Amino acid sequence: MKFSISNIVLNNGIIVINDLPKNKTHFFTEMEIGIPFVSNLNTDMDVFVTPHFSVNFNGSPINIKGETKPFLASQTTMMNLDLQDIDLKTYFDYIPFKTNLNLTSGKLDLSCALEFSQGENKDSLPQLFLSGQLNIVKLAISDLKAKPLFKMAELNISLKKSEILKGKININDCIISSPNISLSFDDSNQLNLYTLLPENNSDTKENNSKTEKKQTLPIELNIQKFAIHDALATLMDVSKKEKIFSLKAFVIKDTEIKTRDRRANIGSIFAQKADFNIYRHE
Repeated sequence: MKFSISNIVLNNGIIVINDLPKNKTHFFTEMEIGIPFVSNLNTDMDVFVTPHFSVNFNGSPINIKGETKPFLASQTTMMNLDLQDIDLKTYFDYIPFKTNLNLTSGKLDLSCALEFSQGENKDSLPQLFLSGQLNIVKLAISDLKAKPLFKMAELNISLKKSEILKGKININDCIISSPNISLSFDDSNQLNLYTLLPENNSDTKENNSKTEKKQTLPIELNIQKFAIHDALATLMDVSKKEKIFSLKAFVIKDTEIKTRDRRANIGSIFAQKADFNIYRHE
């Protein structure tokens, strides 16, 4: 069936989702949807359809704009996604596996561009390219007893055009600012990191083995510049209430990482102050 439709518009839409198991309510407000023109007539099939979607999701704006040719064999599509001020704590409960962690704070900004094409014939593999910017600020993680484990002022990742379906991830910059990690031994001399991992039962191990067999796509990660600024690491012995190790103002600059070549070129490493307290456990 041939058709041609113009000016599809939705203004000021509202959707309310009541999540009873999680005891949460999510609000989609100020929803705007627009498709100026879409047609599968022969004369229009090579014309871009330009849909756009915007909404305020729980107080955070989301914008999606695109160009697509859905009726051509190539299905050429370009989409731009912008997320602002997403509260990560709100959605941490939706992680599909159990953790012994609490995400106490963290905000996400994301701006990315996606390009897709199907290929000119049936034997051609589809192509999916992704690029953009990711920014996480004021991230803080604690254990289930509310003891701080990790916090970070900012994570900034700049993603170059990456061929996702081939497992090729190209990162221009990955910069971590003011990370702070707190490690400790408890009264039974167990490192707190081990208590953060959920216990593996037989079903979990079986599912993991099946997943590993299915994962055949190697990941090729290329990071042009990796840096850590003003890091702080602390290792405590809870039973003795003493610091075993602390490292202040740890900085890594101008590091290049290539997983395919198994190579990392480190520009410089700097640590302002480190303290050690070495003793024998009885």
